[in-house]
Amino acid sequence: MDLSKEFDFSKEFIVTPTVAALRDFLSRPGARHAFLIGAPGTGKTAVLQFLANSFRAENCLVVMVRLRDIDTSNQLFVQIARAFLDQTQAQDKPLESDPLDQIRVQFANQFTVLQDLSRAAELLERIIQLVIERTGIKSRAYIFLDGLDEVYEAGDIVVAVESLAERLSSASMVVTSDPSSKVNRLGKRTAFDAFTLTPLTQAEAVQFIRRLLPDPFLTGPALEQLVLRANGNPLLLNLFASYFLKYGDLATFEKTDTIRAVLDRLYYELLGSDQTGVDARLLLSLLVFLQPVSTDYLTEISGLPVERAQAALGKLWGSMLISSSNRQVMFAHASLAEYHLENNLITNDIDINEFKFGDEAAERDALLKKNFMPPRDLNSVTSGAKTIVLGDRGAGKSAMFRALQGLNGAASAPAAAKPGTITSASQNPASFVQQMTPDDSVTSSADGFKAVWLLYSAALAARDVDVPTTSDDQHTKAFVKDSRTILRRVGWAASIKGESRASRWTAALRSIMPEKVSLKLGPITVEPNLSRRGRGWLGSDIKIDEFIDRTDRLLQATDRRLLIVFDQIDEAFKYQRDRQEALVQGLFLAESFLSLRQAIRLVVLLRTDLFELYDIQEKNKFVSRTVRLDWTREELRKQLLQRLFSNVGLRAIMESLNVAAIESSILAQIQFRIVFPTEVEGKPFEEWLFESLKNGKNHIAPRQIILFLNLAKENAKDASRRRIPLFTEKEVAQAMTRLSELSYQEVISDFRAATAFVRNCRAGKIMEFKLEDVQTLFDEDEGSVVLQLERLERLGFLARTIVKEGDLLVPRFRVPRLFTRCWETSD
Repeated sequence: MDLSKEFDFSKEFIVTPTVAALRDFLSRPGARHAFLIGAPGTGKTAVLQFLANSFRAENCLVVMVRLRDIDTSNQLFVQIARAFLDQTQAQDKPLESDPLDQIRVQFANQFTVLQDLSRAAELLERIIQLVIERTGIKSRAYIFLDGLDEVYEAGDIVVAVESLAERLSSASMVVTSDPSSKVNRLGKRTAFDAFTLTPLTQAEAVQFIRRLLPDPFLTGPALEQLVLRANGNPLLLNLFASYFLKYGDLATFEKTDTIRAVLDRLYYELLGSDQTGVDARLLLSLLVFLQPVSTDYLTEISGLPVERAQAALGKLWGSMLISSSNRQVMFAHASLAEYHLENNLITNDIDINEFKFGDEAAERDALLKKNFMPPRDLNSVTSGAKTIVLGDRGAGKSAMFRALQGLNGAASAPAAAKPGTITSASQNPASFVQQMTPDDSVTSSADGFKAVWLLYSAALAARDVDVPTTSDDQHTKAFVKDSRTILRRVGWAASIKGESRASRWTAALRSIMPEKVSLKLGPITVEPNLSRRGRGWLGSDIKIDEFIDRTDRLLQATDRRLLIVFDQIDEAFKYQRDRQEALVQGLFLAESFLSLRQAIRLVVLLRTDLFELYDIQEKNKFVSRTVRLDWTREELRKQLLQRLFSNVGLRAIMESLNVAAIESSILAQIQFRIVFPTEVEGKPFEEWLFESLKNGKNHIAPRQIILFLNLAKENAKDASRRRIPLFTEKEVAQAMTRLSELSYQEVISDFRAATAFVRNCRAGKIMEFKLEDVQTLFDEDEGSVVLQLERLERLGFLARTIVKEGDLLVPRFRVPRLFTRCWETSD
């Protein structure tokens, strides 16, 4: 933001000898650089405003940047460059031959990180020269950098300022700061002349008060008392004048009082503790995060009745705590905003190390239940209307699994889940399936795997469907008998309930006899690959389909439903693609078989790429039973903020606002402002975040949100903070780079998809290509090039686009920045 255009301090400004000398210095030929040093409240920002207006009146080019909002050299260069580019009007159709238009396009799309500071300074020098040429102004430009002492981690910024001072020949710089070691370093290493703002003289202070309060009610002893108490500090003069107007006396203030001590008294006296004072504090709290804003907008977002908001604003105008410019209201001074933040919003240090965001893996996430956001189609799944749930890794399949797992007897179960719903959930079906299928088994076919999946479903039903063991009903007795037989044969004898001692002894005796254990499904015989100890019955094969039908009739008779849920199916035969394809094919055959039953449903939670990649029989018939887990930007934003503000330190800040009355979009804007920088790498934070997390299918997984938060937390060096934003640009940018590296590694190490090609893309920093240009980068041992590309597309590593080349439409591929960011920043 160019502060010289947002704030107007000229009304009461006094041109002191120091200010006049600085202006004269900057007006001399050549690039000249100056420090403007002064204690808080002495008017450093007001001086820059005066100089900006003065030089603009002489047709010079001026930009002004608040350093408090900057924490990386890259961010500083982007802000300055964009401020200069904004001095010229963008053309409707940028010309390829116009260098300024091309630079503007670069900044509008995505600013490339310039690791070399000298190259960044050279680019900025080029921009300044082109803007001067385009605008036809005098060949003078000024860069005003306000508040070096307010930079959170100043080292990077100091180095950047040094680089600019050494290399810019078309612009002069002025850097303001409180007295500090940062100023001393720059003064020793670069050509900066220092100018120090001293307290106003008595005559200057009187002149200042006369401009501030033109009515001649302040005379004699009263005026002398005010000037004496302020000790020549313009901010204190302003505040004391406001206090004197209301109370007619400054006796409670001492000459030696600090600005903070003065503000303590002013807040208490001027705002008070009545309803109007409480409302005024609310408006100030909103202003901290959103300034500058119009009074109408401030009233609207506060949620206060118009009469109360107007009364609160009236009290604030009379307090001199706020000021206005161009119909925008803001704090009258940065020190006032900082005081309000530390004394009304963040009253204690916030320890980022204490934050808990949960685990990116749902099965290990202790905070999932507290932060669970039901997917839009959860009720359709619990009702059995939808049984196939597809999603990318991290899209929330395991979170949904845990929600379904908790249906049994849960008071908070979705309305679609009937009281008689029995949930049999397995998050590790791979273990059972691989146990039942030795390498030479007939189950290597889709029909064989169908039998295994139905056996597993039957075993879960035998374990979880309770019936009275003393019932005289013949169907119930048959169900109990077959249930026990199945549980013994699959090695789950410990799960048998209500069995007599005699039956257990008989089973134990039979378990030591040599036998061939098998179960039948139509023409398929399943021979479980069990250890001898796991075997437990001598007799004919169990017919799985008949047992499932018996279970279905029993459930209908007792007005119950069985919901069988399988998750993490991709862990079975993970790197044996042919067997995994047969396994997935068999699973969908089993799902189709069970879908014809009245009271049994099999819910399949599966990665989207496996469903799309594998040849599943009559796939189009599953459309009506399929849901895809995808999340809107609003839903992802809600998940991120919920994870953040469930932490005590951040929740306390929200309690000081009228949260219930604030519109959700405004509240989200405030919450983002509390935690994250306004811009990252030249883009608004939220836009930067979601653009950085998108894969090639334009999907973002909730897992990535949690991972990003945890990585940002790890990057926070001094974790105890009392400022906004809590995280710096450097910390969130580094977190995103680490997330990019993890995403890249997942493709080659976990998915093992086209690993040679993916590694070659990184080595050559190939981010966009035509297929014919990269054919040689594939390893044919990993399959055909077409299949490798298809898998990478399914995983979201590649996005296919169509471009026009002459009269032809040509396919091209692009690697999303989610994966390439780590390439760009590596050597």
